[in-house]
Amino acid sequence: MESRRKRSSSTNPRQIELPSGARVWQATFESAAAGIRRTRRNFETRKDAVAWLKACRDDTRRARLGLNAPARHTFVEGLTRWMQETGQHLSRAGNNSLVNARRLLWPIPDPDTGAWLCLGDLHIEPGTAGERSITGALQLWLTDLKAVRRRIHHGRSTKRTYHLRAEHGALVWYWQPDPYDGDRPAPRQRITDTALLAQLDATTGRGPFSTASLRSSQGIAGSVLRSAHESWEWIDHPQAPRIKREPRGANRTDYLTVEQLHDLVIAADDEYLGIAILAAAWTAWRQANILGLTWDRVRWPEHDTAGRLTRPGMIWCDGTGDDGNKTKNREALAQPMSERLHQLLRFAQELRTGDTPHVFTDADGRPWLLPVASRQGQHRFTGMYRYRKALRAAGIPDGFRWHDLRRTAASHWLQAGVDRQALQILGGWKTPAMLDIYARIAESDLLSAVNTTRKTTEGN
Repeated sequence: MESRRKRSSSTNPRQIELPSGARVWQATFESAAAGIRRTRRNFETRKDAVAWLKACRDDTRRARLGLNAPARHTFVEGLTRWMQETGQHLSRAGNNSLVNARRLLWPIPDPDTGAWLCLGDLHIEPGTAGERSITGALQLWLTDLKAVRRRIHHGRSTKRTYHLRAEHGALVWYWQPDPYDGDRPAPRQRITDTALLAQLDATTGRGPFSTASLRSSQGIAGSVLRSAHESWEWIDHPQAPRIKREPRGANRTDYLTVEQLHDLVIAADDEYLGIAILAAAWTAWRQANILGLTWDRVRWPEHDTAGRLTRPGMIWCDGTGDDGNKTKNREALAQPMSERLHQLLRFAQELRTGDTPHVFTDADGRPWLLPVASRQGQHRFTGMYRYRKALRAAGIPDGFRWHDLRRTAASHWLQAGVDRQALQILGGWKTPAMLDIYARIAESDLLSAVNTTRKTTEGN
């Protein structure tokens, strides 16, 4: 029995139990001939452990025979390719995807070596013994960003990013260089200048990185690894599932009932803003598309002499134009004009001031979205103050965003029994999974549905 246990314990890979109680597969590799010291790695599945051992042995054999190793791809190569294929080009124009992608390239300290580690330099393919995997490094990156306690953009001309970090029981200010300022991402630098420290302490900044921000960056990393496996065939085994996404943040209000929506429109105390809110909640279009809608992209319904509808009304976006005519997926977006939307657009036409091309404007005829001079392709919502004021007046809990009107529309349509495939087309969701993310159903609506089912089954 003892010899049997000994042989079992030497099995490579073998299943072990961690102090946390989780069971993993541990693989061990060493090669005295190649000068590789014993290295252990833990994997969730035996298949992954075996694949890592095979890669280590193959790479060691190639090195001893003097053979060239197969081409390998770095994470930054995959990130660049993914952003290009999805239309999010690596430029300084700036958008949410770009910001989250650049955050992934911030160097972090390697706890094993003390050197600076950049995710972009790591290979996506499984490496040899002692080489850090991209999924393991992503966990280190997450731990590092959770140490940020405060962050600000300081400097009129430079707008440098500074982080107040918790280190060894103390708070330390660092400058976080932009990864695209040079040929290689520069590591962050500790601030020692007393004058600058005084300015940083006196400047109001933002708090720690939100869960949503961390999840967004993790989502991009997962998309890159998923493409590397499924589309580009860089790796044989999927690595995206190994990224343990941060749990969603505390529940917030991201959905309005019909009553809450009506209260918000009334509380707006501005009919121009009110019809814009209704249009967003009735179309499920993104802010830029609905507020950027122009009259040349509105087709009114047509009727015959008997009053019968011969051609429905329509609003649309070409997908690749400028401003509101450009969609996120670069695909055309069209929506038939419902009766209530028809009535709303006629009301907007009555309120039209001058010859403004935009459908939804303020009382002076100016569009709600104005371009930001310093950020090409970006816009700011000029009615944000009035919108937030209306939210408070309507009693809508803090945290409700304009984008949540899109969630509200999706949820109302689903509750009304709209076909999911049709809804996906109407709202411009790329996949059914994205629609699931947006859909919300309030408890009151669920109760109503249950009561309706009860009445039906009981024959009342």
